[in-house]
Amino acid sequence: MKFFLLLIINIIFIFLFVSCREGQFIDNKTNTETKINSKNLIELDDKELLKITTKIDKLLSKSVKENEPGLAILVVKDSRVIYRKGYGIANLENETPVKGDTIFYTASVSKQFTAMAIMILAEAGKLSYDDPLTKFFPNFPDYAKKITVKHLLYHTSGLSDYIETFKDKENLTDSVAITKKAIEILAKQKEPDFEAGTKHEYSNSGYLVLAGIVEQASGQDFPTFVKEKIFQPLEMKESSVITTSKDLPEKLARGYKLKNSNYKDVEFGKSSLDLCYGDGGILTSVQDMYKWDQALYTEKLVKANTLKLAFSAGTLGNGEKIDYSDGWGYGFGWAIGDIAGQELITHSGSWYGWATVIARVPSKNLSVVIFANTDEIDVSDISLKIAKMFLK
Repeated sequence: MKFFLLLIINIIFIFLFVSCREGQFIDNKTNTETKINSKNLIELDDKELLKITTKIDKLLSKSVKENEPGLAILVVKDSRVIYRKGYGIANLENETPVKGDTIFYTASVSKQFTAMAIMILAEAGKLSYDDPLTKFFPNFPDYAKKITVKHLLYHTSGLSDYIETFKDKENLTDSVAITKKAIEILAKQKEPDFEAGTKHEYSNSGYLVLAGIVEQASGQDFPTFVKEKIFQPLEMKESSVITTSKDLPEKLARGYKLKNSNYKDVEFGKSSLDLCYGDGGILTSVQDMYKWDQALYTEKLVKANTLKLAFSAGTLGNGEKIDYSDGWGYGFGWAIGDIAGQELITHSGSWYGWATVIARVPSKNLSVVIFANTDEIDVSDISLKIAKMFLK
């Protein structure tokens, strides 16, 4: 009897899986469709895929309890959405479940979008990677003449972290004004933490300033530029840059922090730091991240040679490769490492009540995106475990 039931389940799965090859994947929880490019796909063995997706579900079911904050996951292989599902609760107050179209604050995963905005402007001739910081913000001290756009992208600028010193004394509620205020505070830094190009030190300040450079070079505020040059061309209709706590998306999950064994709402948006952008600020869903991920294989936004720069490890001024962590390199908003003998291009994000990651293995056309509305879940570790399932 058990064998018969298992046989029936396999037949149903294969039927549904094959039917999805015509160019769409339907998420049963949201009943929404994601268009998929079905050309030049590498066929996967259906039984093997069933084993992998079963393993994924088992792994995530252990990681997330049904009545607690959770996560949304997207797995893409050969341009097909292999797995997309929500686990846990997006809003504990009204018990809204996490779904494929639930929107999350992406924290530092936002940095790749900031880098893309810079690359778009570089291709348009509006700026150069070697332009000094003072070209855009002449109010910075003389040491900033040695800080270039490229230093900011690589985290080798020497700027101190604005998060440690930022205090919103004016009680600003608009992200554009708040980000400008944060840059003003950085401009008062009399000395850098180190000379530009001599050291790699992860810097939220660098990407905050890069967003300011986008504004200076384009003549548009950062949220508008990203919307018009990235989100609209890719039809990322559920994505935006945060503008004010009073205008948050309806589908945005609530962020939660575990305190005394209970999850507490972090009341995202009330802190001025929540509203800064460049280093963070992107609100999106795993469903929209499919479109972003696929665009990175194309020239929809920038040319292939420009993308190659983003995905290549940078160097210090002395020619040494940047050591991001444990020998990993760092490009333009992306960490470059290795997984199962294949190049891994990834970035994670963490903020009060949020944990995010995108892990890409371009040589295998494989991507894993996980967004969680609590920072208690190790999404980076989960993403690597899932990626390895496809690389054995």
